[in-house]
Amino acid sequence: MKPASNNSVLHVSAESLLAAMHEPFLVLGCGHGFRVETANPSFCRMFRVSEEETAGRSIFEIAGGEWDVPAFRRFLETGEALSIEFSHNFHAGAKNLVIHRSVCDEGGEKKILLAFEDRTREKAVEKDAEQFVYAASHDLREPVSKIITISEFIEDRVTGLADTEKEYLSRMREAGKNIKRMIEDMTRFWQLSKPSEKKESVDLKKLWEDLLGDSAAELRGARVEVRGTAEVHADRTALKEAFRSLLSNAVKFSREGQAPEIVIENRAASGRAEVTVSDRGVGFDESYADQIFEPFRRLHPKGQYPGTGIGLSIVRRVAENHGGAVHASSRDGQTRFMLSLAV
Repeated sequence: MKPASNNSVLHVSAESLLAAMHEPFLVLGCGHGFRVETANPSFCRMFRVSEEETAGRSIFEIAGGEWDVPAFRRFLETGEALSIEFSHNFHAGAKNLVIHRSVCDEGGEKKILLAFEDRTREKAVEKDAEQFVYAASHDLREPVSKIITISEFIEDRVTGLADTEKEYLSRMREAGKNIKRMIEDMTRFWQLSKPSEKKESVDLKKLWEDLLGDSAAELRGARVEVRGTAEVHADRTALKEAFRSLLSNAVKFSREGQAPEIVIENRAASGRAEVTVSDRGVGFDESYADQIFEPFRRLHPKGQYPGTGIGLSIVRRVAENHGGAVHASSRDGQTRFMLSLAV
């Protein structure tokens, strides 16, 4: 008996592996119509089709043509993107999918491997959370604003108040303002946490210059130097908010009696853009270098510095939404925040 070739053994092994996987997978031919060569059981269960209904047929024809979606067709035909996210009403129900594509060579013939990630439940949870944050912020703003307004009215209009009564009113007003700031920052954090599809080419040096022009009154005489530039494909508004938080952080934690000195460096490196913001402020204990990016995290006593502790959390979320990350260090009298972004 003729022994099986290495290629046939590999082919059988690959099919067995796909069949055993819990995640939905498809193997397509690269020819006209992208015919289905293998649909694993997980794919068939998720989309309620049988292997017989898919085998040898164009992906755009199976299940009554429900895969003939313009965005998905462009994804396969152009071959430009490695993944795509889209929502569609399938026979098996409405789904939000992320589809990852890779190309392999099997015996000189190219095959397309599609891996499917179902984010339907995750998107539903995000939508519920978004509605909750919106409702909570909207419903809380009004009573908090009334507390602030009433306390100011009483203090301004009512005569003969004792010092202790004035002190109570002042505390009530400040507490109301703190709650209002926290609601606003929580809403801003949620809005900027969501990946944006509104991306464009952004010159980082120009973005910093625009921000510095907008923030002149908040810089408290800071000397800011912007060096170098790089270009990224990004959500300009979100990136500007992240930069604003980094700049505000450097100004806020400057040494008392000294004008803040801030150096901003932008550079392109190995297919990424890197932004470093350095200052010679009060610094921080490096053992907390990861914790400072947690929402509402403070390393100093409440009241010593203004703010709610949300700014650096926004920086991290924006970086992650742009395929990057942020790190911090503080040593030898210098604090540095290093932001990397996909270009």
